[in-house]
Amino acid sequence: MFSTRSQVFCILVTLFLLLGWPVQAAVIDEVVGDFTPISGYVIMEAEGEYLIDLDAGKGIAAGDLFSVIKSGEKITHPVTGKVLGTLEEVKGLLKVTRLQSGYSFARLLDKSTEIKRGDPIRRYANMSAALWDYTGKGETFFFQLRGQLSDLKWEDYQASQKNRPDKPRALKTGGPNLIFILTSDGVEVRDSEFQIIHSYGLPESLVSAAPIAAVPRVTKKAPMRSKPKEGITYEPTYQGYQTVGELSAVTVMADFVKDGKDLLMAATDGFEVKVYKVGKELSLRASSRPKGMGKTFAVKWWRPTTTAPLHLAVTTITDDKVEATVFRLEGKELLPVEERISFFLGTFDRDGDGVPETLLRQSFDRDIFWGNQIRELQLKDGGLKLRRPKFKLPKRFTVLGSTFADLTGDRKVETIFVRDKALYIYYGKKQLYKSSAEVGGSLAVATYELDPGANFTPVKTAILEISPVALDVDGDNQPEVLTVATDRGMLKSPQLSLHKSWLAVIKYKDGKFVKGTFGETLEIPTQGLAADEGRVLLVASKPGTIFGKEASSRILAYPLVH
Repeated sequence: MFSTRSQVFCILVTLFLLLGWPVQAAVIDEVVGDFTPISGYVIMEAEGEYLIDLDAGKGIAAGDLFSVIKSGEKITHPVTGKVLGTLEEVKGLLKVTRLQSGYSFARLLDKSTEIKRGDPIRRYANMSAALWDYTGKGETFFFQLRGQLSDLKWEDYQASQKNRPDKPRALKTGGPNLIFILTSDGVEVRDSEFQIIHSYGLPESLVSAAPIAAVPRVTKKAPMRSKPKEGITYEPTYQGYQTVGELSAVTVMADFVKDGKDLLMAATDGFEVKVYKVGKELSLRASSRPKGMGKTFAVKWWRPTTTAPLHLAVTTITDDKVEATVFRLEGKELLPVEERISFFLGTFDRDGDGVPETLLRQSFDRDIFWGNQIRELQLKDGGLKLRRPKFKLPKRFTVLGSTFADLTGDRKVETIFVRDKALYIYYGKKQLYKSSAEVGGSLAVATYELDPGANFTPVKTAILEISPVALDVDGDNQPEVLTVATDRGMLKSPQLSLHKSWLAVIKYKDGKFVKGTFGETLEIPTQGLAADEGRVLLVASKPGTIFGKEASSRILAYPLVH
């Protein structure tokens, strides 16, 4: 049931030590993510180039190189005669020039004339590579590259140093297909035409940093900011939860956005995605069901530009893969812009104007669930264009269960995310704060097979957290973070556990982050959280019985009275 016993609540703030230490960029992880082999096929020859069946949604980018594979001699066991594999021959190299929705253009880098429709291709496989080390300290980095990018044919480290030019430049003749150039400024990767493909910071093995004490970051106070009350207990008066609307099904995930004067909510029960106008009553505006057999776990609003219509990023998960769809809201319809994107999708308001203008995608890793490859997607010519984010992200960041805000008043944006029962706050790649336990918890629990192709494989689970919200809850003109906290109960299956939930608040005060509680405790999970014109909105879901009976959801509002 919904608890509304108390009409007055306190924001109870308990001081914790500020945890801060530098977190170096995982350069090797970024490189591996960008150069991981991806397989596809040649579709046809067109306009002097070749079309391939891969696009940005499959993880490729302009400038990527592909080997066109020709099956060679079979490898057989000398005693049993069993076929162990096939020798692969490369009959051509392709370089991606343009990305479209569902396919891409690639031009031939050599003079091969044998490429035909249906030929298999592999990104960054069976091609030569070398590391040119201009620091004299990159041998460890070379062995890391060679070990993790084993599909490349690496030139020996010493031979590469002997053959490289005195300064990085194109070779007159010959040379490897891929050149990794290591200098004191970082790493550049160039192709045989000496065109840059990717660039990175210095590898960890070359960075020597002295230990830094766990002290607060020195910040500059923003002008015209009123001071909060002295002490560590705040007691503004509120009027309790108000029911805004009810749904007859359990809500797995919900997200809110402003569309002009209208407040819209996207919600999913795990199967269908529905869009509601939230007013004096709920009115259904649009609905759709993503393609495939997956269960829908996340819905996130996206407005690519100030003049563009609203879009909705929807992530689904099956036993063996992640697939996402980007819809465009047109009137009373959700129209697919791009489907079967093999990544998690999350959207963000990074400039604080209330509009989620940034769309990020993140790879799926079966071992740890959240992969290390994160890229930004932009809308261009009716399709999605891929680019590297222009802002730094911590290694443990997830595109779902996260947000951005200036919490410290220094006019710099912090990264906030919930993962593994804790809330983290980073500035760039430096950790500023990690909360205690009991943060997070969600009915969005994905179950997947570790090795779908095996006869017997372990089954793993992962929680997709509710995104925190940054807003000023105590009237001091400084945003705090509100995040879902949960009593997960004794049952191992979160879908069957009617665990309690409440909101935790994290505030930056006197150079430290402090944590407390906000509002009343609900007897059921919270599956959506937002701020709207002086009130906090949340979606509370009652999962019902094991047979799905009595399931329901409510949209609740808590007015903020400063």
